[in-house]
Amino acid sequence: MKLFRKTFLFFIGVIVFQAALTILLITNATRRANLDDAHRELDDEATVLYDGFNSWKRQIWKNLIELAHAPQVARAAPDALDRSLRELLLTTKVDALAVKTTRGGVLDFVQVSPGTLVISDLQDLANTRAHPYIAMESVGSSLCLVGVTRIDAPGAPRADVFLLKRLDRDFCLQLTLNRKSSVVFLQGTRVLASSLAPDVVPGFFDPAGMRSAYRELYDQRMGRGTFNAAFQKIGRREQEPDAAELFLGTFLSNDPYDQKLLLLDRTILAVSLAGAFLTLVLSFFLSRNITHPIAELFAAMGRIREGALDTQVRTSGGYEIGKLFGGFNDMARELSQNRAAIHGALQETVLLKEYNEKIVNSIRAGIAIVNRDLVVERANNAFLESFHLAGARVIGVPLTYLDIDIVDEPIAEKIFSIFRREREFHSEVKRSARGRVYEIRLYPFYSSEGELTEASGCVFMAEDISAKTELEEKIFQAEKLASISMLSAGMAHEINNPLGSILTNVQNLIDDESSAERRVSLKWIEQETRRIARIVQELLNFAATDSGRAAGSDVNQVVREVIGLVSRSLAREARIRIDTRLAKDLPETVVSTDELKQVVINLLSNSVQAIDGPGRILISTRRVNGSGRVALSIADTGGGIPKEIVPRIFDPFFTTKANGEGTGLGLSVVYGIVTKYNGAIDVKSREGRGARFSLSLPCRTDGTGDRPEARAVS
Repeated sequence: MKLFRKTFLFFIGVIVFQAALTILLITNATRRANLDDAHRELDDEATVLYDGFNSWKRQIWKNLIELAHAPQVARAAPDALDRSLRELLLTTKVDALAVKTTRGGVLDFVQVSPGTLVISDLQDLANTRAHPYIAMESVGSSLCLVGVTRIDAPGAPRADVFLLKRLDRDFCLQLTLNRKSSVVFLQGTRVLASSLAPDVVPGFFDPAGMRSAYRELYDQRMGRGTFNAAFQKIGRREQEPDAAELFLGTFLSNDPYDQKLLLLDRTILAVSLAGAFLTLVLSFFLSRNITHPIAELFAAMGRIREGALDTQVRTSGGYEIGKLFGGFNDMARELSQNRAAIHGALQETVLLKEYNEKIVNSIRAGIAIVNRDLVVERANNAFLESFHLAGARVIGVPLTYLDIDIVDEPIAEKIFSIFRREREFHSEVKRSARGRVYEIRLYPFYSSEGELTEASGCVFMAEDISAKTELEEKIFQAEKLASISMLSAGMAHEINNPLGSILTNVQNLIDDESSAERRVSLKWIEQETRRIARIVQELLNFAATDSGRAAGSDVNQVVREVIGLVSRSLAREARIRIDTRLAKDLPETVVSTDELKQVVINLLSNSVQAIDGPGRILISTRRVNGSGRVALSIADTGGGIPKEIVPRIFDPFFTTKANGEGTGLGLSVVYGIVTKYNGAIDVKSREGRGARFSLSLPCRTDGTGDRPEARAVS
């Protein structure tokens, strides 16, 4: 039945759309025609009402002319004048007639229609012009048309005659008698008189919108209906020339036009409903021959979806339905045959994929597959862990955009060369900014479908060999130092004996020599011999490996004594300042005082020699929490140590000083003393920014190393 519902709803939608479109088009066309008719009708009604209002003015004007020029009135006696005025009141249908003499300024004659005006309201009437005229004036609480003329009879005082017609609801009803329209007199937005119902007020009228003497408004809501309105200016009150203007409003109800539109819409709606009912009948009749076969086919599809691929449907219906059912049966048989093969292949693919995933993620080297745009398509867990990345922020992102400092422009160029088949493999070792060492290997990645003529990707492999490199460097350094120690010890012992004999004989010769010139030469020989003896002694110190039971030393005391020792030589060079930051209550170290002095003197001398110009040396000590060690640091603002020679600075006889300025054994002796006591030494240097030597020395374990950690002070 779903097909039936869809068919029915489709045709209903078409009918509704057609009906809505028809109503829209016909209603708009009818509304435009109605608007044209309403415009013509409103013009006609406004013209008729305006002419009716002006006819009253013309009638009053005609009466004024007759009063001013009629000879019988001019020559009449007062009794005849009163009689003529009463006849005039009856014939003109005005609401009041008054005569006021210019001599006394009082009313000589007053005649008022019952229920219109009060005689006292007429006392303020006055003639302001020398000729007859008609004006709109407020008389009491009413707006009136007032006609004024002056009668100048021979032998009688001049008299001013006033004809008054109230512009009230009766006047409005009289104007619209036998008309479809209504009339309203307004001063600004205030209603003065109206033939409309008392509760109907044209609140939509805005005098400020009047750009001319005439304006029309359409479809304006007023009361319970809508009206078309025309407004005409008719002047101002005579007593209030600065007040708001007076308007004559003509109103025509839109109900006849609205009834036409409503009737038209109902007719179209009725026709549409009849079409919808007919569509319901036809849709039900036509869909019966299709709905049931399709429902059976849909049920068979449901069984196939549930896994019964051997489902067959009975061929029925017309030729097209029969072919559809036959094709469905063939498809079901083919699906049943292929299902087993697909299931087996899928199982094998899943197992192979999981196996490959486990292999790739088990490799501890970081592996990433990038395409020709260097976008990462795959990455194993080791790659993410090595560079502290999240999987969601890696896949689909260019390799060069990731926060991996070992991936630079040369590496990117090597990857592109792999794609260009300029090389089949690339390997290099790079050190990261964090000090880690990586071996980078690049391989072409070929898809299983394409030929090996062009790589579809590149395998980026980065293995962290920092521990291996560090171990190799330490082994190499230890082997080198051990060999040099053995060589140094042998050489020192072999040189010491003849050197002592030479020094003794030279001293004897100096004592026996009388020639001053020869004594100077012998002194030089003695000085250089002693220098050789010092070098040999340093070699012996370097070669010594047995610390024995050292007496220990106070690091802060040693630092102060060494500074006092070198301060005299630095007094002449005010360019170098030595600052200290020594922690209080440090435990004693296992290093002897003399050996620690030798260490500090060597490091301090190197710092002084490294400063070329004004500079600063900072010596600081502190206790390392929970490690039973004391840290000693000497930092300078000198030229620093070039990066490429940092691994060689502790080698014996290695020096960057000019010939005769150093032996190259100072840092070797420092290294030997520190390592002899299981200490550690670390070097941080930036070329041009200075160097920092940090020593970690074990504390004594005889109870002096258990004191609380001291607070660092400057």
